[in-house]
Amino acid sequence: MAETIDRDTVESELARVLASPAFVRAARGRELLAYLIDNHLAAEPKRLKESTIALEVFGRDAAVFDGDRDGIVRVAVNRLRDLLDRHYIDNGRDAPIRFEIPRGSYAPVIRRRTPGGLPERARVAVLPLANLSGAPANDALCDGLTEDLIDALAQIPALRVTARTSSFRYKGAANDIRQIGRELDVDALLEGSVQRIGQRIRVTAQLILASDGTHLWSHAFDEDVNDRQLLQHNLRELVVRSISHAPQPQPNEVTVAVDPQARYLVDQARMLNMTQLPDNVSRAETLADEAVVIAPEFVDAWFVLAMVRYSRYSLWMQNDFPSLEAIERPLQRALALNPQYPQALSLSAYVSILAAWDWHGALDLAMRAASIAPSHAGILGRLGTLRSALGEHEDAIATQRNCVACDPFAPPAYTGLAIALSLAGKRDDALATLDLGEKKCGQSAYTIETRIVLHLHARQFDRAKALADEALGQSPNVWPLRFRRAQAALALGDTSVSRRDFDAIAARAPAQRLSYLQAMLAAYGTDSTAFFSYAEAALALRSPHCMMLFAEPATRAHQVDPRWASLAASARYPLKIG
Repeated sequence: MAETIDRDTVESELARVLASPAFVRAARGRELLAYLIDNHLAAEPKRLKESTIALEVFGRDAAVFDGDRDGIVRVAVNRLRDLLDRHYIDNGRDAPIRFEIPRGSYAPVIRRRTPGGLPERARVAVLPLANLSGAPANDALCDGLTEDLIDALAQIPALRVTARTSSFRYKGAANDIRQIGRELDVDALLEGSVQRIGQRIRVTAQLILASDGTHLWSHAFDEDVNDRQLLQHNLRELVVRSISHAPQPQPNEVTVAVDPQARYLVDQARMLNMTQLPDNVSRAETLADEAVVIAPEFVDAWFVLAMVRYSRYSLWMQNDFPSLEAIERPLQRALALNPQYPQALSLSAYVSILAAWDWHGALDLAMRAASIAPSHAGILGRLGTLRSALGEHEDAIATQRNCVACDPFAPPAYTGLAIALSLAGKRDDALATLDLGEKKCGQSAYTIETRIVLHLHARQFDRAKALADEALGQSPNVWPLRFRRAQAALALGDTSVSRRDFDAIAARAPAQRLSYLQAMLAAYGTDSTAFFSYAEAALALRSPHCMMLFAEPATRAHQVDPRWASLAASARYPLKIG
């Protein structure tokens, strides 16, 4: 463990603690704490085990000691935790450093008192854990551990946690920690490394104050590779206690022993799914399928299987896509194993709309997920999109702003907010948001498409087409850009360009996508009969983009038609948009 607090400071604090009112009558607690701190300060600390403490502190006979029958160490350590809590709440509240014994461990943590205290809802980023094992195969383990920790901390109401997309921007980077803190706009950063030795992993982690690089604490955890949940729990507890010494609500946990191969498969599937490339997503589904066979009680495996199947269902040019039932089955299994699994609740919101047109039930699911994981950018993004789809514009904007705060280097966070602002009629704010996103994250075909969409919303069809022409000159095979140009061209009366672009898309797009694309193209024309025909077909085929059909500004020209109410009724949509 990296020593960040000098020995004299530690020994002085130990003397104060042992002489404090909380410890003065607790001889066993004093003896145990002194032993643990002395071992911590040793040049070569022992790996603390229950039997070692029983022998060296409490004089038990090593030859006959049985921890299952004799709980003296567990009782004494739990009592010591209580004594330390009492001391630092009362006499030791202004101490320069604190001693803590994490749950599930006997090794003490020595952390500095946070200068001035972190804010009530502190902003924390978890940087990618470095792979010290050398083997590239352990990259998935390190990334999986990092993502597990981000997801767990995102469920703590006292924290705002930076999302994976933004924190992984610094993977392998050598940036100064204070610079990273400024760029992510956080109060503290958790960084560390992972070393795998056989079936054990050592994770060394530090929580660092972003303002000046002060180490709030540094600790090494030695765990069995199968005990990732225990490691996650202990790290989370240390982070939370650094924010406030008072007890914090704990996230919902369902703890099961998980086959390491199943975890490896799930980690790999997550990494592949993030690319959103059809071949990678298909491979991710294969890996997730293997994981649920190996570990049928592993909730993450069922959720990841549902997630990658939904990705395949949603991809523009994925012809071989799964049915909604194939997505619902693993989602239901995940929620049966853990009814409070926030990511599964969030994805279920989208699926419940497409499967049953249950708009209000979907909103309840999305809000429930966000209440469990208030800092999870993906969950916030889905909730914001759903609120926009339902015409709840101010709530959608507020939700998408939170998403940007949690994921400041993710282009989809900015485009989601820009679309929400545009749908609310706040065009200037939408463009300013998109400008900021491109400044922080760079320009991409995705952000260019969003800019074209903002022009379409504002009925600036000539500007939309000119921008699409320019972008397609550099990237002629980006199908969303080609589709947006088709919309702008049709609105301008240029049917030849519109037909040529759409025919190129139709040659590759599956029928389930094509009907919705035809409806959204027809929405920019004058043939209402064509629009309603295609829209009805898209709803019947449960196109994944149908959620936004009723909020799409281009459809407003058709809302005076008597067929509009019938179309909304067929999707059980609660009409609000006039």
